[in-house]
Amino acid sequence: MNKEKIYKTAPHALASFIRKASVIFADKSKTRSRLSAALMKAKENRSQLDRVWAQLMLFFDIVRDYANGTYRDIPLSSVLSIFGAILYLLSPIDIVPDFLAVMGFFDDAFVIGLVIKKVGHELQRYEDWRINQAKQASASAISSEDLIQVQKN
Repeated sequence: MNKEKIYKTAPHALASFIRKASVIFADKSKTRSRLSAALMKAKENRSQLDRVWAQLMLFFDIVRDYANGTYRDIPLSSVLSIFGAILYLLSPIDIVPDFLAVMGFFDDAFVIGLVIKKVGHELQRYEDWRINQAKQASASAISSEDLIQVQKN
């Protein structure tokens, strides 16, 4: 399969997986199950996904945090696009079969890239939020330790 065919076909395939994502996402158990299976597949094929690895891990985190209610400062349509890309990765039936050496995950990486282009600003806001959450947790931990010291004295 040539790259031009992937470039032409991938947006339509992604749209189909976004529709599937909207159905699955309504069921938290199914969502968690698909996320877990897709993460396992991603880890097994990390070398093939290395160029998009950091963004892909963000995809998993943002869908999980949205589904858990931890992070909601993103439109549902963006979450469904991200989840659609994850489902595309999980699917054994995609544009280029994953078992093909070298090209097997090219289409998956391309679909992930399409979603990054579409929701990149949302991903950046999410990353900023996570950094802020970590800082707050760190400050809170220090405050708790200080409080314990004061109580001891």
